[in-house]
Amino acid sequence: MLFYTGTYTNLGGPGVAVMQLKGGALSMLSAYSTMHNPSYVILSKDRTRLFAVGEGGSAPGSIAAFSVNGERLSPLNKVELGSVGPCHLCLSPDERFLYTANYGAGSISVISTWPSGLGELTQVVQHSGSSGDSGRQEGPHTHYVSFVPGTNILCAVDLGIDAVLCYQQDTANGSLRLASRLDVESGLGPRHLAFSPKGKFAYVGHEMGNAVSVLRFSQGQFENVQTLSTLPADFEGTSYVAAVRVSADGKRVYVSNRGHESLAVYSVGGDGLLTPLYYLPVHGVNPRDFALVDEEHILVANQTSGDLNLLRVKDGESTLVQRYNMPGAVCVCL
Repeated sequence: MLFYTGTYTNLGGPGVAVMQLKGGALSMLSAYSTMHNPSYVILSKDRTRLFAVGEGGSAPGSIAAFSVNGERLSPLNKVELGSVGPCHLCLSPDERFLYTANYGAGSISVISTWPSGLGELTQVVQHSGSSGDSGRQEGPHTHYVSFVPGTNILCAVDLGIDAVLCYQQDTANGSLRLASRLDVESGLGPRHLAFSPKGKFAYVGHEMGNAVSVLRFSQGQFENVQTLSTLPADFEGTSYVAAVRVSADGKRVYVSNRGHESLAVYSVGGDGLLTPLYYLPVHGVNPRDFALVDEEHILVANQTSGDLNLLRVKDGESTLVQRYNMPGAVCVCL
């Protein structure tokens, strides 16, 4: 199985890496350092194109497009976004447009796409406001964008203003119009979101509040129906939520804890509500992202310890199958 990893180049990472998982062993087939800090990567539906967001840092933020050729990538082109700090991206349902969540600027960028790569930047949607933490929430910080399954509604999660916003997409030109907004408790700092298979529910990970919320989606807007901690009651250290994933059958939700160094696992009831099950050690430090390989295996990108860990999960326990050295590992794309 091939998969792709995004890494922080300023931490020694190779950029975008093409990885292989075969017979329980991990290996790197090729790597591309054509952009600074490619922290998130996605594939087109037909797996012929890969798109990466470059956070930039001291360099301008950018989006790069690659052609997928078996075990190798061929760079197509790149669009500079300026010093807006892009950190996440998604494609529209018809894949004619690409959207980025810009953490630094607290905005969303809209870019046209072509079979030959990326087109022009066509719109920037600027968020405004602040929230309870003056250090982290002095202004908007958009952290995640994704379309609600089966719709042309783009969901944007903004850590800086404690809000989840829904935008109606104009399918002709890709432009966005605000349709609804859900404000969460001040100081939670929503960061990442994952949908149930049919899109009826969304599960939002709150970075600052170490919590996960269940949102019910109906008629173009969200309703918060449950919020739970992602940490054990007796944990006293510092921790921050990173990524959220839902199993393919929709029966499990996983949330990564950076500090507790674990994946919090929940069962999903018929009403979409969560019940805590257990915590899986990630056998590394700072689990920035992870991917569910199958019912028994999980790949975890640990940013601080600089590794990709393949875990085997059985009876609520995780066993380290292989640790692959990967400095600055922050994203896993199957």
